[in-house]
Amino acid sequence: MIKRKMTKQERKVILIGVGVVIAALLILLIVNGIRKKGDEDTGKINTQVEQNIEKYTTNLENGTKLNKSEEFNKNKKYKSIEISNIQFTYENGRSVLLATVKNTASTKYASEIVRLSILGENNQVIDEVNAILPNMQAGETKQLNATISGADSVNAKDFRIEEKK
Repeated sequence: MIKRKMTKQERKVILIGVGVVIAALLILLIVNGIRKKGDEDTGKINTQVEQNIEKYTTNLENGTKLNKSEEFNKNKKYKSIEISNIQFTYENGRSVLLATVKNTASTKYASEIVRLSILGENNQVIDEVNAILPNMQAGETKQLNATISGADSVNAKDFRIEEKK
């Protein structure tokens, strides 16, 4: 067997080949590390969302989600209107807020469009809807019905009612 020395050209080719293999391995390791970190972050986000959902809603047997937040369901006051028996549900692509509204003033209440702001965990607005408070005689009680189509806003901590501007 005859031994021969490698030429400079052959050494360069081998070094370039080894360099390419090392670069490819480094790229694979980096990409794999980033992907695993992304999966871990996604897992954390999903867990937080699941915990949040369970915090403010309960699922009824018919598939309807019902808001169970104490703050959301507390009686509210807007001008002379008392809002009570609040129920906020999500079903078939619609979030629906139903409540009893009572005119506590000694005079007639004129119909008014109001803005309902649905609030999340940190009182950030997660959705808004305009609703109509109906004409009511002094002491009269009626129903408020506000629907948000296509949005599942029922996982809310609270809501506020204010004059529509």
